[in-house]
Amino acid sequence: MDRRDFVRLLAAVPFVPALKGASAAPDGLPKLNVVTRYAPSATPGIPGPFPGRVIAVRSEKSVDVETSAANDEVVREMMARGMCALTGKKTPLEAWRQFVQPSDVVGIKVNCGGHPWCVSAYEIVAEIVRQLGAAGVPPTQVFVYERFQNHTIPRPTSRPTSSGKRTRART
Repeated sequence: MDRRDFVRLLAAVPFVPALKGASAAPDGLPKLNVVTRYAPSATPGIPGPFPGRVIAVRSEKSVDVETSAANDEVVREMMARGMCALTGKKTPLEAWRQFVQPSDVVGIKVNCGGHPWCVSAYEIVAEIVRQLGAAGVPPTQVFVYERFQNHTIPRPTSRPTSSGKRTRART
């Protein structure tokens, strides 16, 4: 059996009960016995408190069309508006604290494989890290990573932003 035959077979699985004359839907879900030493979280993880909610934030000043350079201050303001709109909080700090607390360890998955046009924007990643710090998450508990190390090696690990400050990444 090759891979294509296997995928075709998987696609047919939902139709097996109907072929046997049984009902297509099971009577109920099986009982699960979850064995763990951890108590359930008071606040759920995925999909989180705002499942399926999309917030659109736009600004004509976010990217210079001639140089393709992003404006850090505009990106910061756009992210603040978006987070406040998503959570209904008055300040970005209150909004970020809906998602993180100082004891959290945070991983930020970036996309470097689509360089130069389909990548995680430095300005957005830097603002996320900045806001995590403002919310009390120590820098030693924030990890920026890419799936494959060879996607990050050729990229610069230090880059000046439009404000003149440099962002650093550890790979």
